This record gives sequence, C-alpha cells and structure tokens, in this order.
Amino acid sequence: MSMKNNYLLRRNGRNQFDDREDRLLPSNMERPAPTDRDRAMWVMHREFNEAVVREHGAAWLSSFAGMSKKDVWSKLCPRGTPALSTFRSMAREYASFDEFMFFWMVSNKRQSLALLGVPTVDINEIMERFTECGRYYVAYGQGKRIFGTS
Repeated sequence: MSMKNNYLLRRNGRNQFDDREDRLLPSNMERPAPTDRDRAMWVMHREFNEAVVREHGAAWLSSFAGMSKKDVWSKLCPRGTPALSTFRSMAREYASFDEFMFFWMVSNKRQSLALLGVPTVDINEIMERFTECGRYYVAYGQGKRIFGTS
C-alpha cells in the first residue's frame, strides 16, 4: 500500500483492512506543535503584509476603480489562470471585494507592485523583508486561504 493511501486511511481512522482505529494519525505523521519562532515569523509576515497594504493599498484599489470583476480578472490574470469562476469564488470568501483585492495584492506581491509601476529595485527591496518570514504561510484578513512569500 502506498504511503498516500495509508495516510488517507489513517486520517479517516481506518487501516488497510478497513478496521476502525482509535488514533487518527500515526505518531510519525502528526504535526509538531508550533514553536515560539514559528509564531514570531507568522506575526512578522502579517505585519509586513499590512505594511505593504498601508503603503500601496490605496493606489492598488484606485487602479481598479470602476472596473467589473471580469475586467479586474482579465487584468490580473492575462493567461486566464485561475479561471474567472475560480476568481469569483475566491472573491466570495472575503467580506468585500476590496478585502479580496488586498489579499490578491499581498499574495502576489511582485506582480501587483509591478502593475502599480513600482520600480524593480524598490520591489526587490520590499521582497527582501520577506526573506526570513516569507516561507511561513499566513492568511490575510478574514480569508481562509494561506500563502507564502518567495
């Protein structure tokens, strides 16, 4: 049996013979508890994201003022990925479309800042802040989607 199948069965509380088990995950597959460093990196990542929104958020929203969701999607996703329906369903996860646009901005920082016309040197300087904490995945606002910054 593959490790993937074994994991999926055990996650549902079964073994390969479809017997119920008491433990949901074997000890070697349990996630370790987050350390203080993990928590500090998550906080730092969120703070840096908020700083990007404070600096560039108004310009970001004004660049899409008066556009329909389809027009916003075609500007943000010129290759058509994700699909328009996926884009709209992602937007519905947030309280407002503006909050979703901030999520999009912080989860796609390089592309977003380039669309705003920020020089590459400044973009690299902003991205340098995320060198250490960017690999720690966080959510933005009330959304459930998590992302890292590379």
